[in-house]
Amino acid sequence: MILSLILLYGILELFRYVSGTMNEARTSLNMSANLNGAALLLRQDLARIPATLPAKPGNIDRANGKEISDRDGYLEITEGPDTAESHPFRVGDGTNNLPDKTVGDTDDIIGFVAKANANSPFRGLLGGEIAERYAAEVVWFVRGNTLYRRVLLIDDQHTSGSTANTIEETADRKNRFGHGGRQTNSFPYPLYSSSSATDPWYYLRMPLLEETLHLKAVLPWKDAFPPPSSPEQANPDLWTQPYFFPNLQDRKSGALTQYVSVPRHPRAGEDVVLTNVLSFDIRVWDSGQNDFVDLGTGSWTNNQQASLGNVWDSWTQQYAEQPPFTKNLEAIKFTIRCFDPASKIIKQVTVIHRFPQ
Repeated sequence: MILSLILLYGILELFRYVSGTMNEARTSLNMSANLNGAALLLRQDLARIPATLPAKPGNIDRANGKEISDRDGYLEITEGPDTAESHPFRVGDGTNNLPDKTVGDTDDIIGFVAKANANSPFRGLLGGEIAERYAAEVVWFVRGNTLYRRVLLIDDQHTSGSTANTIEETADRKNRFGHGGRQTNSFPYPLYSSSSATDPWYYLRMPLLEETLHLKAVLPWKDAFPPPSSPEQANPDLWTQPYFFPNLQDRKSGALTQYVSVPRHPRAGEDVVLTNVLSFDIRVWDSGQNDFVDLGTGSWTNNQQASLGNVWDSWTQQYAEQPPFTKNLEAIKFTIRCFDPASKIIKQVTVIHRFPQ
């Protein structure tokens, strides 16, 4: 009887081990599928960027040396002050002040005009009606540990009742999503933080779909989202509680709770690309170092407008100022890293996009 019990216990342990291994493999496959799906979507968006935008800011046509119009919109890359080696996120509740080595760069943003082909137009709302257009403003960013993709239709047809931009209007920074009518580098919560007192608030980055659905056309954004005097949590843990303001943000979505409808809007969460994200790092090609680097490092240190931070912008000749950087973009590299909460597995994918020269 004792031998039988030992044998039975061994069989149960074997089943438990096999079951655990299968669950871990299933989790790993699901996470890989989600990560690869996000990478594929990003590649598709990048392939739709007009070839003129990565050219020297000011839109100079190098083929004939003449200026071109801003008919293709804009391309803007923001390198937040954090890096993969320096960020505020800590292990646990932050009291032990140990930096989380699994976390990379999470505060970079890319926004641009994307043009679709005839077979795959963008779909969205214009004037309260579902519409299809062949150009859209696309913005990728992270809030907390969630990767978002905002898509706003561009309306060159001037649909009745529509407040959407035309392509040419987006070349002017103040007309772009979330800029709130300001040309400088100041989003609702400053995009490139310069004051330690407001640093945590700026980690909200861009407005979520759930917030804009609630606010509708409330502008400027800065008035809609007044910053608190101090963070509730100084060093969040991206694995467990990724928000600086857990009492002001919905734990599930990261949206500011005062702008979350009850019941939730049926479109809430449509902008979510990937959850449990540890890194969304954007780097640009530096031919001098023969490697990809953060804006503001290597040969990418010739910032003309300090107030804008490290921002590459296609700019427009309508401005009297010089653009932040005057070099052409040759290529950009994205590193997306995510984790599975149950198995603690971490996976990473790299997306490299080379612009036509």
